[in-house]
Amino acid sequence: MAKSPEIAYQYQSPPEEISLYVDRFWCLKHTGKTAKEVILLPDGKIDILFSSSDTAPFQVVLVGLATMPDQQMLEPGLITFGISFNPLAMEYIVQKSVAAFVNEAIELKTDFWGARASWLKDFDLFCKKVSEIIIALLPKAPDDRKLRMQAYLLKSNGNTTVRSIEKNCFITARALNRYWMQTFGIPLKTYLLLLRFRSAFPHIKKGNLYPEADYADQSHFIKEVKRLSGHLPKELLRNQNDRFVQFSVLDPD
Repeated sequence: MAKSPEIAYQYQSPPEEISLYVDRFWCLKHTGKTAKEVILLPDGKIDILFSSSDTAPFQVVLVGLATMPDQQMLEPGLITFGISFNPLAMEYIVQKSVAAFVNEAIELKTDFWGARASWLKDFDLFCKKVSEIIIALLPKAPDDRKLRMQAYLLKSNGNTTVRSIEKNCFITARALNRYWMQTFGIPLKTYLLLLRFRSAFPHIKKGNLYPEADYADQSHFIKEVKRLSGHLPKELLRNQNDRFVQFSVLDPD
């Protein structure tokens, strides 16, 4: 599943103190002369994108949780710096509900967090700057149960149940589902499916088309992968014309 030579990708892990809220910082550049069609796959993350291209000025976009594949065009000269957030960051860092933006994106003000087009000149400096901003926004008194929930979700890779989360995080299933619907726009059970799909994707890339997670059997695995990606695992593996993209698990250059 080699990437197109016209697409360059790199990422940095966040400082430990914000790792519960931030999955990674990433940079994507499309150096081709023509637009390239790609399909973005769900990964259980919420992204803020800072980007510009040969055909579009600097913009800042918030991308909500995805539950289905999304066809996009990478424009010539595209440069995107992204922050992939774990869901809890929406309440405590971004301080915005994304319940209305499932499978959608909204434009933020171009000066969000003091952003400017010059941020796209230096990825290392971008990571340092936004890390400092996020650290300054860390909550003084977060709900310990929600912190425990986020940590438990990350550790589980989706291979758990709402009942188990209820038991380990001391939040009732009813309260959990109400929180997820009001803040993120999807049931917690659906989010677990997204995490499990994300954890399976690297195995598919390596040619392992048999389930590595808690799928009942291969038939269940194939059905779930097709539902979330629109394609069979073997089609993802083939990745004809490098169409399938999942930023959070791409191999860096």
